[in-house]
Amino acid sequence: MKIKNKVAIIYFLTYVIRQLHVDKLQFNISIKKLLTGWDKKREIGKELFYKPSTGLKRMWGDCDDFVTVMAAKLNQLKISYKIGFLIRNNGAYHVFIVTNKDVLLDPWVSRKPVKFKKEIYKKAESIVLYDINFKENVLWK
Repeated sequence: MKIKNKVAIIYFLTYVIRQLHVDKLQFNISIKKLLTGWDKKREIGKELFYKPSTGLKRMWGDCDDFVTVMAAKLNQLKISYKIGFLIRNNGAYHVFIVTNKDVLLDPWVSRKPVKFKKEIYKKAESIVLYDINFKENVLWK
């Protein structure tokens, strides 16, 4: 699959994985509390990335901020996951997490964990999932 901003996707994945090793944050917050308490705010202007500890202190941000925090929490719990990207017009426009049990963690969809089904994201042309080893799995609509 040729995605025009695949370099940006790989950059983001690399950033998240690096943060898991650099930002040794110990969470005292549950997955449920992260989902229900996250204040969804879009960045205005330039895209910025924050380390998990910053996201946890703020408890607000856009989808990439949420994914960075949730990946750190899942890593702490030793739960396997994939980072998903919604693709439209040959570019990624949203990011989310799916656990190894096909549980979707995306406060833009639900404030509670739900079963992942590609039909949830109706506007996406395709969905690309990456594990932390950069293994790609493409789901077509």
